[in-house]
Amino acid sequence: MGFAGVAAFGATAPDWVQKSLAEDNANWRPAGNAILLLEARTTRFLPPDGSSARCRMRSVLEIRTEEGQASALAALPYNPDTCRVLSARAWIVSPDGKKTKAFDRADFVDSVAEINNYMWNSERKLVFDGRGRAEVGGALAWEFEIERQNELKESDESFLHSMPVWRAEYDVIPVPGGRLDWFATASRLRSPVPGSEPGALHWELDRQAPLSGERPETFFPNLLFVHVRSLNSGTSPSERSWADVSRLADGIFEPRFDAGREIKARSEELMSGKPDRWERIRALTDFVQKQIVYLSLTLDTDSLAGLRPHPAAEVLRNRYGDCKDKATLLVSMLRSVGEGGYPVLLYAANQKAVSPDWPSPGEFNHAIVAIPADGQVPSWWPVVDLAGLGRVVIFDPTDPTTPLGLLSSADQGGWGLVVSPRGGSLFSLPASDPSCSRIERHVEAVLTSSGAMSVKIRQDEIGEPGAIVHAQRSYSSADEFDRKIEGWVHETLPLARAMQCSDDWDAHLGRHRLDLEFAVPQYGRPMADGMILVSPALLPAATPLAPWRTRNEGSVWLSSYAMQEEVRLHLPDGYVVEELPDPFDQDQADCACHLAYRTEGRDVVFQMRLERQARSLDKNAYETLRGFWMKAQDSERSPILLRRAT
Repeated sequence: MGFAGVAAFGATAPDWVQKSLAEDNANWRPAGNAILLLEARTTRFLPPDGSSARCRMRSVLEIRTEEGQASALAALPYNPDTCRVLSARAWIVSPDGKKTKAFDRADFVDSVAEINNYMWNSERKLVFDGRGRAEVGGALAWEFEIERQNELKESDESFLHSMPVWRAEYDVIPVPGGRLDWFATASRLRSPVPGSEPGALHWELDRQAPLSGERPETFFPNLLFVHVRSLNSGTSPSERSWADVSRLADGIFEPRFDAGREIKARSEELMSGKPDRWERIRALTDFVQKQIVYLSLTLDTDSLAGLRPHPAAEVLRNRYGDCKDKATLLVSMLRSVGEGGYPVLLYAANQKAVSPDWPSPGEFNHAIVAIPADGQVPSWWPVVDLAGLGRVVIFDPTDPTTPLGLLSSADQGGWGLVVSPRGGSLFSLPASDPSCSRIERHVEAVLTSSGAMSVKIRQDEIGEPGAIVHAQRSYSSADEFDRKIEGWVHETLPLARAMQCSDDWDAHLGRHRLDLEFAVPQYGRPMADGMILVSPALLPAATPLAPWRTRNEGSVWLSSYAMQEEVRLHLPDGYVVEELPDPFDQDQADCACHLAYRTEGRDVVFQMRLERQARSLDKNAYETLRGFWMKAQDSERSPILLRRAT
């Protein structure tokens, strides 16, 4: 922006605002309608032990375009039960830097923070709306100061942002005479400098690109996190272990477990008449998944409220709860009938979110359950072997459409921590295997000499693919689901008509079965000399992988995928095969594709097997896989040439 200074016009911007506006950043022109010239955070752990902290947040936003005016908002979410707002101020600076308007807390709107229909807590939001006030070329600056409970004695800061940041700063100050333990997730953040006070640390990054650009759906940027913990002077750094975190969480969960008469009676009622152990357990897991509505309602007023479940008996009576409430109820029901069960903490939908080198309960956002396994567990169930606990089945009681024996992709591949009074260790959550999580498709197609075709398809989605389709089916009416199937077919075969479909879900096998019939009036392409060109792959198997065009470094998590297909194409009377495509047979690291063609009497048989292992990929590995996937797509579309027999 490069202002020479900020002259007062009824107000004067603070020195830190003037300094940010005066910096010469003309040579840095990242794409964006607005730029954060400054994003500064300061945390001061308060005596006597750091269990409360005072935090200051400062920002300076430069508005570059009219679209950028929509970003002129200063917002502070806070929980009034655990956080006290000390001050809130804002300044609007004119484009020429000669006029400044100042605002105090009375100019901010304080309202209930609406999250969604499933999360209800005491959070509020303090907002200053500068839209329509801050001009293009001008700036909006703001400062919040709060004091908050901090029973974990920790502070975190992320340097990732949705818009470009010219300079980001993070300062942490220990209690007088205390020390700081810290961990940074990126090498650029692993060299803090001493702060302005004894024992304080200062981190700084400049010229940060925003998290933007076209990227795969499951792209996770490399973490730019700094974790800091307050220590007493005599405490050695990094003394907390994952076993300590497990015991800490157990101390929070344990008082909420209940294997008393009410829960025992309901559990025995559900299991009545089921002699098989896993059928008895399934009766409990189905109940908690489907009969306990997901709703997060936080009533506790301390800083650990977000970690504390409601009592199990209360969850059973209310018939609602969030993930930790459901986990607590299921463990209680299992224990009430002599079974075992343990809560498991993880970070859902981001396999890279947990830093193994930083033991902290703040690393998690989800709770599921581990159930002791036995020799009757099917080989395809998600099972892990845990030190001290043996083999356990991992199960998510929150997800109502992924039954016992399956694990949704959001819960796979990351880090989990068992909650146990003995102290659990961090473990790798299981990922689905292509042999157990797959799609099997069998197609019978009859082609006429005019190119018309009638088609019958049986498709079995087994494991994770089956649970996904079952979820779509569960949240749709019969007509809506039929329209989804029609839309899926029409993406490839827009002329398909007279469609009929039926489906069935088998929770024990984790299998969704779809039977589909339709006709395509014009499928085969007539050629010169009475020839017909036809592709045996009616519906694609290799779904496209999205391009990776973001400049942000990171990784992509891909769950396993396997497709086995056989297409039997019955040729029209008087036609023979003139030319079959070449077979395609390639294997690469963690993926494979095999396509083969043959004739059997008047039938052409096309067989395809495509699979990839679940894993996390960097950009190079992802682009290699994407190229392989595109080859497979091109190969499966290869046509067969038919000619009229003489």
